[in-house]
Amino acid sequence: MTVEQWKGRPYLSGVRRVRGRVVMEYRGPLCAEDADYYRGRADDIRAMREHDRREARATVARADAELAAGAAFDRFAGRVFRVVMIQTGHRLHRRPEWRRTRGALPMIYSKDLPPGADGPRSSAR
Repeated sequence: MTVEQWKGRPYLSGVRRVRGRVVMEYRGPLCAEDADYYRGRADDIRAMREHDRREARATVARADAELAAGAAFDRFAGRVFRVVMIQTGHRLHRRPEWRRTRGALPMIYSKDLPPGADGPRSSAR
């Protein structure tokens, strides 16, 4: 419902769609108090819609930030996995397939290192 001025007097009108076309309907003349009521109601509805839009934009921004953080962690985890596979003597055969390379020895494991070389845990004996 909207309030429009025609020839200096307030009138109530409504807009709706009929078979895809916009049709304006005349609802009747208004007194000054009713016109103020309908204008205030329209302002309230407009403010609520704007608040909902802002809230939706903020929710989308938070979701995008969380997805970006998840994607960054996923890229990091992929790099770590590749490094571990290469260091254990594997190679990428086809895109998703890792195979052990013939004759390649994996890197030294921490249990094979001399005492004290793998950090403070072994030196606290």
